[in-house]
Amino acid sequence: MIMTITSTPSRTAVPRVGGMAAAWAAIESLWRTLAAEGGPKGIRVVCLRPGAIPETPQIQEVFGIHAESSDTRPEEFQARSEERTLLGKLPTLAEVANVAAFVASDQSSPMNGTVVNLSGGSIVE
Repeated sequence: MIMTITSTPSRTAVPRVGGMAAAWAAIESLWRTLAAEGGPKGIRVVCLRPGAIPETPQIQEVFGIHAESSDTRPEEFQARSEERTLLGKLPTLAEVANVAAFVASDQSSPMNGTVVNLSGGSIVE
């Protein structure tokens, strides 16, 4: 089992993320190819794609930068980000970890070559 994590800008147009969106999209493409090559050998390859995880220091910093550039407070920027999801919330670190544990387990053995959407509905597939 090979697992990686990207983020929602891999599938959306988001300002002020620089080359990260393109890099995440490239990782997702690479993962599909690795799944095709590894699958016949029993190697599963899955990618997790959460939205921003507000409790992490990196996202707190990013929300601060985005808030400053839009003349608002980080809490307001986070609230707007949450409003853009169908669930009205962003994923927590524990939720992403729980999905990662499931994907790594034998219970998800049919999963291969997929991106698990953990965006709360900001991306609908």
